[in-house]
Amino acid sequence: MTSRPVATLPTSIYTQVSIRALVNVHATTHPAAGLSRPSKVDEEPEAEPTEEDLHAALEAEERDDPEE
Repeated sequence: MTSRPVATLPTSIYTQVSIRALVNVHATTHPAAGLSRPSKVDEEPEAEPTEEDLHAALEAEERDDPEE
């Protein structure tokens, strides 16, 4: 049976605890910690407007706000 030297055992325990503490501090204090990631939208993107759609939008805009 091989055993580890006693001196390395406490070091490895303290290292794990320190890394966990560091990760926790980083997660709570990082400038982006409060930001949420944008959610992925499962919907298909809207189709590009056709030439007819663009002309209709321009005509509607002219009716609503004619320039004089």
